[in-house]
Amino acid sequence: MNRALRKRSLTAMLAIMATAMIGCRDNILDATPDATVSTGTTPPSNSGSPSALPYTITGTLEVNPSFTIPANARLVVMWRVSATSPDYEIMYGQGAIDPANNTFSITFNGPLQDAALNLSDDRTNGVGVGYILLTDDPTLQEGVRMNGNSDRVLGSVDNTCIIYTKGDPKTWGYNASSPRTWLEGSCAGQWLPAFNSGFNMGRGTTINCRFDGFAPASQNGLKLIVDPQFDFHFPNWT
Repeated sequence: MNRALRKRSLTAMLAIMATAMIGCRDNILDATPDATVSTGTTPPSNSGSPSALPYTITGTLEVNPSFTIPANARLVVMWRVSATSPDYEIMYGQGAIDPANNTFSITFNGPLQDAALNLSDDRTNGVGVGYILLTDDPTLQEGVRMNGNSDRVLGSVDNTCIIYTKGDPKTWGYNASSPRTWLEGSCAGQWLPAFNSGFNMGRGTTINCRFDGFAPASQNGLKLIVDPQFDFHFPNWT
């Protein structure tokens, strides 16, 4: 079930992310073995090829008319890692907003660092789920783990995340009874094969499993909602 929380701070937003990802290691063998994806639509199939670089995400701003975007606002991507102990959040990726034209973009020129990924034990496979956030916190630094203290989040893309895969998710599958990797033993093993290696966009969806999933989505035409009081929803995916 998707979780909702009235967002007032970056720490509060990250609490949503923590709830959505808690138990990544603890629950990987608890999924129903015969569960299958049930999204209501047929998602694009995995092409078998890595996503091309540079990878650019674009969209429009939907700004609450009563809110003015501060001059120091930054568009960042925050990744939460729960395959380790303790869990942590780390920022990789920054974008640009154009308030005059109500547009935004984020470009990744190279592969995502392992520090932002939930990795298999042998570190050959992994998945990252990145949350696009507009924030006015000047202390956030690229590649530095968060210390849990931050200023407000100003906006995000509802129910949509950046999905990054290391390895070839087409070969992972779903095998809760005797998984070769923790990815195969989790509900994520159902939906990840639909994604390409590297960067993708995913929209939250309901699957026939104890957790939510993602379906492939376009990297263009996204809507960044700018409203410090908006109720954002993110999938509880593992």
